[in-house]
Amino acid sequence: NNDVPLAMKLQADGKFIVAGYTSNPERNAALVRYNANGSLDNALTGADAWGSGGIVISNFGVGSQIRTLLIQPNGAVLAGGQAGGSILVARY
Repeated sequence: NNDVPLAMKLQADGKFIVAGYTSNPERNAALVRYNANGSLDNALTGADAWGSGGIVISNFGVGSQIRTLLIQPNGAVLAGGQAGGSILVARY
């Protein structure tokens, strides 16, 4: 496993999201959310659920990676980066 962080954003509730990519074995975009105390946010149900145990891995194509994040006022996350030589924009 090769996990590389490229961006981080703080949410209004004190939780924070780290984004970049993971290579296991091919490169995929990855986001990980942590609680304000630094523990992995593993909320699995309800409005606060985030991925699988706090981790979201998305395969958008060859070499996908997230390089920037924006938290919208409603809490949705916009991610920007690249995949397969193209611009990547995704909403979580």
